[in-house]
Amino acid sequence: MKINVETNESGILLPKDSLIERLEECSETEIKTLILVYSGKFTENGVFSEKGAADFLGVSESEVTGALQFWRGAGMLRSGRRKKAAESDKAADSPAKENSDAQKDERIKTKEIEIPQYSGIEIDRLFRENAELKSFIDTCQNVAGKIFNALELNKILALYDYFRIPPDFIAQLLSYNVSKGKRSIHYLEKTALDLNSRDINTVEALEEYIKQQEIYNGKTGKIREIFGTGARALTPFEKECVFRWTTTWEMPCDLISYAYELTINATAKPSFSYANSILERWHSSGIKTLEKAKEDSMIYKAAHDKKNAGSPSDNSSFDTDEFFEAALKRSYENIGKKRKKNEKGD
Repeated sequence: MKINVETNESGILLPKDSLIERLEECSETEIKTLILVYSGKFTENGVFSEKGAADFLGVSESEVTGALQFWRGAGMLRSGRRKKAAESDKAADSPAKENSDAQKDERIKTKEIEIPQYSGIEIDRLFRENAELKSFIDTCQNVAGKIFNALELNKILALYDYFRIPPDFIAQLLSYNVSKGKRSIHYLEKTALDLNSRDINTVEALEEYIKQQEIYNGKTGKIREIFGTGARALTPFEKECVFRWTTTWEMPCDLISYAYELTINATAKPSFSYANSILERWHSSGIKTLEKAKEDSMIYKAAHDKKNAGSPSDNSSFDTDEFFEAALKRSYENIGKKRKKNEKGD
């Protein structure tokens, strides 16, 4: 994205009032993105690299793009669009030319996405062409519990008209966000674009996503308590582990708690990585209950004690390879028993 940043001999110039007004509603990613923009770290020849910033911050490019949108809407960044927008508004007596020029000039171009900025003339045209649009906007305002300002209306229209995200999807996502205490239309825009980039753009796909999120959120607090993370934010790897355990593998909390117990016994400290290796073995072996997990743990311990009999060293580490071998041995024994039973039946 091409960005103009004002500077003087003392350094960069931040619009104080605009910044203070937006502090309460901006996210950590948005603050960091603004800092990176004004630092010039990822800007070359006036073009800011969203990919470079995303890699540096450890977030998706769509999140950085959304952050740039946010600050541009707040008047903190200039992209050279305002002059063209004004010229387009002056051309109101020529609708055909205005429509084509607006489509070309009133969008910020990035490597992967174009963000539309609708003029008043374009908004009027959209409402004239789609009789259901007003009803949709009213529904969204009722869900959000407020009347949208010009910036918020533009965001909703961009999702609906430009990104072609179904109105039912937008309204349902907004309702879900509000249920979590997230009434910001900027937050709606960010989540909708992120989901859209992952091909989650139908009501059915959204319902499945919400279901997974509810499972994840419902168990995250319990897992944080088990691992004693306190109030600190989980790292990306820890979040990945929690999502995998709760959603992908559908591990019950008592099984995760037992994996934590084995982790502490082996390492004397909480370790998501170590616990993940244990849970991964159980998942591979089809173990879903605490009883089966404890049974496998006993098999492992017996094999481990036998191997280390007579050894002066006290190696109490949880060898996941040996554990998996013991689990396989138990599985083979069960298969053999079932086979003998079937043969007797024949």
